[in-house]
Amino acid sequence: MNNEQNNIDGKFVNARNGLVGEVLNVWNDGGDYETNVQTFADIKTSTGDIYTVSPDRCKVITWQEYLDCLELMGL
Repeated sequence: MNNEQNNIDGKFVNARNGLVGEVLNVWNDGGDYETNVQTFADIKTSTGDIYTVSPDRCKVITWQEYLDCLELMGL
């Protein structure tokens, strides 16, 4: 994970495929003694749904870009 992906907690992101929202939490799962560890981000959308995705998919966006995405999706 690059530095931007390490610092996405609480930021608005575009995770592609129409998934935009605020990152609630970034967490690690799995692994045996620090090998094969996978990182995930929980994203809350404008409808209140929570999705878990890889931070690799996430691009940090501004509040205005977030609002623009919602407008384009008709929300």
